[in-house]
Amino acid sequence: MPSPDRLLDLLVARATEGLPADESDELEQALPGRRDLGGDDLDLAAAAVYLAYDVTGSHAEPMPGTLKRQILGHGLGGK
Repeated sequence: MPSPDRLLDLLVARATEGLPADESDELEQALPGRRDLGGDDLDLAAAAVYLAYDVTGSHAEPMPGTLKRQILGHGLGGK
């Protein structure tokens, strides 16, 4: 079981840059049963900041695909 700091590091990395498969697996195995950390909380916060920052659509760096799929899966995004 990763430490709370490691878990937060993984969640932040997933929300901001995406995770390689091994770290994604580590995170998915550690999240069940953790009531203090919502798996989607940081992803949704990062998406809100991303959208607020890039109101012109000119931001050169794309949103990580995993984050985009999560947002669209929650019905929070458009097409």
